[in-house]
Amino acid sequence: MPSDIDAETAVLGAMLMDSEANAIGCDAMVPDHFYSSHNRRIFVALMDLQTQGIPPDLTTLSHELKSKGYLETIGGNAKIVEVTHSVATSANIKYHAEIVARIAHQRFLYNDFSGIVDSCLDSDCDLEKVIKTIQKKSELADKYRGNKYLIGRTTKLDLMKMKFPPVVWAVPGWIPQGATILCAKSKAGKTLLALHIADAVSCGGVVCGKIDVKQGRVLYLALDDPLDLIQERLISFATEPNTDFHVETHTKFVCRVGDGLLRQLTEWCTTYGDARLIVIDVWAKARPQRVKRGDIYQEDYEDLSIINEWACAHGIAVIITHHSNKSKDDDPTQTISGSMGVTGAVSAYATLTRVGEEKLATLHITGNRVRQQSLSLRFTPEVQGSPWELIGVASKSSSGEKISDREGEVYDMLLEHKDGLRATQVADALDVGVSTASKFLHRLREKCSEVIGGKRADGHKWKIREMQKDDPSFNFGENKGEGLGEGPPPWEKEVSK
Repeated sequence: MPSDIDAETAVLGAMLMDSEANAIGCDAMVPDHFYSSHNRRIFVALMDLQTQGIPPDLTTLSHELKSKGYLETIGGNAKIVEVTHSVATSANIKYHAEIVARIAHQRFLYNDFSGIVDSCLDSDCDLEKVIKTIQKKSELADKYRGNKYLIGRTTKLDLMKMKFPPVVWAVPGWIPQGATILCAKSKAGKTLLALHIADAVSCGGVVCGKIDVKQGRVLYLALDDPLDLIQERLISFATEPNTDFHVETHTKFVCRVGDGLLRQLTEWCTTYGDARLIVIDVWAKARPQRVKRGDIYQEDYEDLSIINEWACAHGIAVIITHHSNKSKDDDPTQTISGSMGVTGAVSAYATLTRVGEEKLATLHITGNRVRQQSLSLRFTPEVQGSPWELIGVASKSSSGEKISDREGEVYDMLLEHKDGLRATQVADALDVGVSTASKFLHRLREKCSEVIGGKRADGHKWKIREMQKDDPSFNFGENKGEGLGEGPPPWEKEVSK
């Protein structure tokens, strides 16, 4: 097949020299122009750097390729150095790009018309069919001649053969790579939850007393709290101090989205290669200023999608704390401040609901990689260790039957009392007869598989079976992301059997 690897390398070398040449290359070419798969991957990485507004150099390109799992595939940093030294100036990038594009068009046309040539050699050739095919192919040739990217070249077969790096989870089943919005009303405990998760990841500890997390470097942007308050909260967690938890509270030094924040985050990630989680607390201090009479949905979507795309490209999880509105809607998505663009632009979102000074709260989590779930948490800021404790599935019927308001009250009472309650205690709390309280308890046991007890062996106490790390009712594994992209395609597995 026609190709010019030297010209391809010269284009990449020029793009690496300066941002202007990188912009020219990205505008003039597409990945399919490169015959070498290694060169194609380097070009895609340079395009991503251009999109993120990051100046290309050996370090930033190396990190971009490494984040996608391609650095070793293309030959490591030695390959990048080779590309860097392939040209002495970027002045000829347009000329080299035209050479690469022209030869690529030759390949495209060869692939498209070679079958027609073979058909013409057949004595039983259907001439009219061949002519129609040529006319269709000519339209493609016009596209190639105009140096335009032909969309839709990737087929299902191509896609199924692709291998992707495994998805990174800061908190298995909860927080995947990409942006996750953590929303709650003011003083509900969302900052404590975000800080606790960040601390657990930096230590390789346990989240909410139940979920083991892998250790990784963390950046916590405390844009709404002073350092002494962060210190006080970290002391209450009773974890060992370490150098993998980084914190920044100087809002005058932290840029907003669209004004340099992604550049700052990229510099931090480049400096510390084992970054796993970034927390932005709070979104109001990081988002761009609203445009007067602007489209709120479009602004919300674009502002957050920029962070989400950056985080996914770097294989890093980003938690963004956000305030909820005054809505009392049963749908958690309706309680998030702003438009629907907030939830549409991120990989996952979580809403934390706690009424007043109550100890119990409900955490609703869902996302494109996260199984939808509603979980009960107990707020324990006065206890050394985790300020939040995961205690089970929120009041929800496992059989699909509706739970009445009174049954919900009983459920919450059982959640509050780990050691369980007798029917007489429930009756006193609800100010109803013992027989009525017993009916509520028996109905709950029928509807909710986690409600147990009420028998002599249990001391006639009722309780909610607390969630354990190996509990099948909740997936503490890495959910849909576990093993993603690893091993041969499914049909190859079947064949090998």
